[in-house]
Amino acid sequence: MTHEELKQKIENVFDELDTCLNYDDKQVAEIFKDKLVRTHRTLQQNFWRTVYNIALSYKDTNHDPRNEDSVRFCKKIAELEDTYFSFI
Repeated sequence: MTHEELKQKIENVFDELDTCLNYDDKQVAEIFKDKLVRTHRTLQQNFWRTVYNIALSYKDTNHDPRNEDSVRFCKKIAELEDTYFSFI
């Protein structure tokens, strides 16, 4: 898959997730978790590595009061020690 194909695929997935987040975020999280735990263990690890990397990037974004808590949370994640996600 080329970079552009991957980018388009991720953008499509994000658009779908974005739509779902207009509903009950706890329900979305539960459904997401239920699906995640049934994937390959390495892919579960890759997912959390990706979430961690998003937080590292997001902590430095411009924000307003609506997402100030999210940026602050990502800054706390960045301060964590022992954040290595092994490849097994």
